[in-house]
Amino acid sequence: MEFRKLRPFLIRLGMMSFTTVSWACSAMLTPNPVLIGNADAIVRVEVLGYTTPPANTGFRDTGVPDSTVRFKVIEVLRGLDISDLVLPGYVVQKDDFNDLPSPYTFVRPGGRGGSYYANSYRDSAQYLLFLKRIGTGELSVKWAPLAPVNEQLHSSEDPWLIWVRQQVEQLQKTSQLESRAPLVSLLKPGFLAPTDPTVYRVASASRASQHPETTHIAQNSAPPAHNSK
Repeated sequence: MEFRKLRPFLIRLGMMSFTTVSWACSAMLTPNPVLIGNADAIVRVEVLGYTTPPANTGFRDTGVPDSTVRFKVIEVLRGLDISDLVLPGYVVQKDDFNDLPSPYTFVRPGGRGGSYYANSYRDSAQYLLFLKRIGTGELSVKWAPLAPVNEQLHSSEDPWLIWVRQQVEQLQKTSQLESRAPLVSLLKPGFLAPTDPTVYRVASASRASQHPETTHIAQNSAPPAHNSK
């Protein structure tokens, strides 16, 4: 068969392969609410430099580097209260800002190949890190492939930083409301209101099962009915 006749078939095959790879990568992405909710710590940090420089300064591993970078924690947005941090990585003199609009849903350019994580940090620059304890108990950014777990910040007013702050505040408010909610809030909409005697009988029955000696009191614990004239 001539190549000219094969060409359309090869083009379609290439497009199908590209679509499959793109879909597979997309399926690996961690949604931002999960990223925020599952991180053990979310911190804004500044790069201080190497704690352990690379053995070969002319080589950059896309996996786990043999060099480690020290960070100063400037702000704890959520989770563990830490002031100092050391992670595997490279100190570089070049920016690697995310070229996508905020809020980011994909890793910065430095992490779009190899291990699916960016591992370079510009000297003295600031980053927003989503950290999680891994098998060894150490904090790491390598727990959500292709996710924006260690994005470089333009400033303290970076849109990505502001957006994450807002999401963390909203999550904290929701958690506080849930922790303060009364027992009756667990009922589905349309069930009896707290002032209905039946609700009090349910609560009383629960108390009575735990304290049988007060059963006769619990059974009469419903509030008196009000007569309207």
